[in-house]
Amino acid sequence: MLKLNSKLNIVFLIFFFGIFGLANSSEAANRYVRQDATGAGNGSDWTNAYISLPATLTRGDTYYIADGTYASYTFDDAESGTSVITIKKATIADHGQETGWNNAYGDGQAVLGNKMTFTKGYFTIDGNGTHTVPSSNTNDYGFKIAENSVTQNDGIVRIGSSGN
Repeated sequence: MLKLNSKLNIVFLIFFFGIFGLANSSEAANRYVRQDATGAGNGSDWTNAYISLPATLTRGDTYYIADGTYASYTFDDAESGTSVITIKKATIADHGQETGWNNAYGDGQAVLGNKMTFTKGYFTIDGNGTHTVPSSNTNDYGFKIAENSVTQNDGIVRIGSSGN
């Protein structure tokens, strides 16, 4: 009888963890952004990268950005607890997966539009720079925010009342 109970316990445990393990199976993903990508545009790898940050970002995901020039962006994705969205400059050493990768995508800067607005919180912007901040060499920084015709009262980076 003891063997039967042991087998039932094992079956129950497999069932229990199988069901509840599937309920929480969504994992964070790496997404890819490259201004001159020509693939499917779904962000799944460097060949099929988005050509700009998509309008809706997914909490928990990391968005690797290749060298290039990108438009201004409003970070307004709904918060989910303290789940963070990470925007990270791709470098030769840190660029996520290899599919479609070319070292030329990560040997310079990503120039972001003249205004970054945060209306929601829990974003990490990681320039993945090559030197300790501050540096007198601006090429050390992975991200650069363009300053084209921004007035003093407008600002380059705007953080709304709920931005963290």
